[in-house]
Amino acid sequence: MVIALAVALLGALLRLGLIDLQELWLDEACTAHFATLPWPEFWASFAHESHPPLYYAAVRGSIALFGLEPWALRLPSWIAATLGSVAIGLLGARLGGLRGALTASVMATLAPIASYYAVEARPYAMAAGLCACFFATWEAALRTRRTGWTALTALLGLAAAMSHYYAMLVVCVAPLTALVPILDRRWGGPSPREADPPRTRPVAAALLVALLPAVATVAWIAFVGTADVGAGSKQWLVAAFPGAAAAIRDSLLSLAGAGPYPEYLGALGLLPVPTWVAPLGSLGAAGLFLSAVIRSRDGGMATPSSALGRSALLAGWLGPLLIAIGFSALVKPVFLAGRYELVGLPALMVLLSLGFSEPRSRLRDWLGGVSFAAWTLAQVAFTVVWLRSDFARPTEAVHALLQRVQTVDAPPVAAVHAVGFSYAPLAALEKRTPTGTPVLAVPRGLTEHPGWWATPPSGAPVDPTELPVPPMDGREVWVVRQRGDGLSRYADAAGQRLFAAGYRPGVPIDIDGVVLVRFSAADASPDSGAPTRPGRAGSLVPLGAGP
Repeated sequence: MVIALAVALLGALLRLGLIDLQELWLDEACTAHFATLPWPEFWASFAHESHPPLYYAAVRGSIALFGLEPWALRLPSWIAATLGSVAIGLLGARLGGLRGALTASVMATLAPIASYYAVEARPYAMAAGLCACFFATWEAALRTRRTGWTALTALLGLAAAMSHYYAMLVVCVAPLTALVPILDRRWGGPSPREADPPRTRPVAAALLVALLPAVATVAWIAFVGTADVGAGSKQWLVAAFPGAAAAIRDSLLSLAGAGPYPEYLGALGLLPVPTWVAPLGSLGAAGLFLSAVIRSRDGGMATPSSALGRSALLAGWLGPLLIAIGFSALVKPVFLAGRYELVGLPALMVLLSLGFSEPRSRLRDWLGGVSFAAWTLAQVAFTVVWLRSDFARPTEAVHALLQRVQTVDAPPVAAVHAVGFSYAPLAALEKRTPTGTPVLAVPRGLTEHPGWWATPPSGAPVDPTELPVPPMDGREVWVVRQRGDGLSRYADAAGQRLFAAGYRPGVPIDIDGVVLVRFSAADASPDSGAPTRPGRAGSLVPLGAGP
């Protein structure tokens, strides 16, 4: 227990150093918007918001205590991630002994995907942390058969589901393993007929723990007045990921701690992740899992409660994946990458830690040690790239760009920007627009933030004629974009729409890939054939052409 606490606290301190490292980006700005709405509007907003209310309520409390600062917005995620790391370490100790505690704690601390979301003002880390605590108390409920542990597990499951809807696939599926007697023997435990006391109480507890989050979530959806929760986000996410094959690939890489963020960082045009990182992390995770299976066959389980605890962990990891992958294969593709699988990461971490826990087999111990070393090396390499990338630092280029245009006498009538990973610096544009709100060209359904332009979902063609045109009163319209962050085509489409409405672009200002194009109706250039933006070599090319 001491080891689990020590490693978790060390990881928490390291993450605390990252909590204010980067500025708020687009999704975190959504959090700030929802968390600062007046209470009546706050509750009404969940009719179209993609996430349930618990996380936003926690952020409201943090803002009330510490103000509207980036670190205050991220504090609930950091606290939940810290509690989750402690729970993972304690569960590793309970099921895998001293070395299981150390292995589980190290894995929970090193996983870059967990560290990243621990310092992001979004609900994913809270849902994952609550799922980790859920598994720890469920194991205690199975072991002690005490009503108090069962009630606490049910409440934690409810809290997880109210933090993120995807957590339901963990907290409502994992306890149901207690209803399947054969699972007692899957991990080398004794037959259920040999168990004492009888299994009636675990069955009743499983039903309570699984049903409470499900019933409460249905009641919440009915309360907010819609059965299509998160429809806009689902529309965009479905278009972004083509099918079951991509779902399987991205999911396994994410849960192995090896992706898909290596590809994601590369897509941003930042520091490339070495090609060996993802395969090494995946092989390391596979080796640890195989080692855990060998241990179970070697007599690694002693009681039915510990067998059921491991079965619940396996269901908590595979359940969400199999449900979503099956839906992708049989019905239509669904989004599976990183943030949504984070709720399954605690269960996977504990399972993998059992592959390098107290030794009972020479083969298992050798395999577990090599696999753990490979997994750890991949995570360290990934983390080094992440911390060195521009994605984790304030976007100095955007600040330089804003300083460059501070001398402009006439403010723009509107500012259109599609710079998802540089939101905070561009918030300064709000002070230069008459409405106080810049116009963002972002995919439809990501948020209902007032003043944001609704555009077609990611993956679909962007029709410039569907974008609204700012008021034409002779003042400039600014279009800001950043190459490589995935939103450039929305700025391109906005520029084409402005050109069709009579605006003409000035010479683009490009600072390290952040581009400002100032469109003006009064200074239209008769020989401007099309809206332009800088090419990779500095030449001007038509908006929408090229990457």
